[in-house]
Amino acid sequence: MKSFFKKIVLSSNYLKLKYYFIDNYYHTSFSKNVLISYVTLPFRTGKFETYHSNLQEAQVIASIFRDLSYNVDIVEFSLDLRLSYSKYDVIFGLGEPLEMSFYDASFKGLRIYYATGANSIYQNLAEIKRIQEVNILKHRALTPKRIVPYWCLSNAMSDAIVLIGNEWTYSTYTPYSKVPTYTIKATGLTPKREIKRKTAQARYNFLWFGSQGLVHKGLDLCLRYFSQYSDMNLHICGKYESDFFEAFEQELNLPNIHYHGFINFESELFYELACQCMFSILPSCSEGQATSLITSMGVGMIPVASVQTGIGVERLGVLIKSLDLEGLEEALRKIKSLDDASLEQLSALAMQNHAENHSLEVFARNFRAIMENILSDQLKNDNLAYGK
Repeated sequence: MKSFFKKIVLSSNYLKLKYYFIDNYYHTSFSKNVLISYVTLPFRTGKFETYHSNLQEAQVIASIFRDLSYNVDIVEFSLDLRLSYSKYDVIFGLGEPLEMSFYDASFKGLRIYYATGANSIYQNLAEIKRIQEVNILKHRALTPKRIVPYWCLSNAMSDAIVLIGNEWTYSTYTPYSKVPTYTIKATGLTPKREIKRKTAQARYNFLWFGSQGLVHKGLDLCLRYFSQYSDMNLHICGKYESDFFEAFEQELNLPNIHYHGFINFESELFYELACQCMFSILPSCSEGQATSLITSMGVGMIPVASVQTGIGVERLGVLIKSLDLEGLEEALRKIKSLDDASLEQLSALAMQNHAENHSLEVFARNFRAIMENILSDQLKNDNLAYGK
């Protein structure tokens, strides 16, 4: 019987490796090797995936390591099988493969942690706090949806950190890590069609554009606010969470609140919403940089968001100063005081910021510069160590 179960486990592990580990993706024969621990979907499909920004960024990251003369292996970040790390000069990414490399004495190379969100210690506590607030208000027992593993060794003991975010995101790491940290801006998806909206009508329409973690991203606060103002419309695009929908059933059934489900950026529905809505609202409690907000800014929506979105909202839109109803009320009062011409200027500024800071081309240029910096520093250290 033990032998039977052992065969099942071995077979399962083999299939996981076959599906979630990609050996020498570009079929190169360089002298150096890198293991990228991140998402594998775009490499398994063979397509340039663009329906989420991390998929297009992953493909750019891999291609830059190839251009820097590394043979590129790619592994799914959640794969919890033991790998052999001895052949790698660099491990880049996040998740279990990077974390487990600290327990492999055969690995003598460079570890670069790719931090795509705020520090997990901060993020987890922030979401729990928001969940507790909703549970007290609604007499419910909602649970967090975006709790992430701490990956403490990756956070604190990697040789370098590449961090998606801004100075706020960086501030969540400084209490726990002293390693060299480089910030880089996330990409947004780029519209393929021109967005035409009438400001006089669109100024009353807001889009909450997220994924999972409805409380984490402040949808509860939006529902509480918009349920009081029937002259303003809230459009919701995100994943269905049964406990949340039960708690906010009354608000979600109001005529000025519209739930559309989780939608594709390239869909006709998103295009219609982009033409209807003047604002993208996101009172999130923790992000690296909120790519849904960046994407909506790319189609000219004005960001109404918290500092925790990792975007300099105070320069580009309207800042939600506190994650409570009072914070939303203050932000929306400011919006109501702006005339149509001012809103159109902010809309143009949002699109300009997207083009200048969040395009895939800008990401590729900045990522390559960061890698060249990190790898050249490592080469200098190696030469000093060996007296070269």
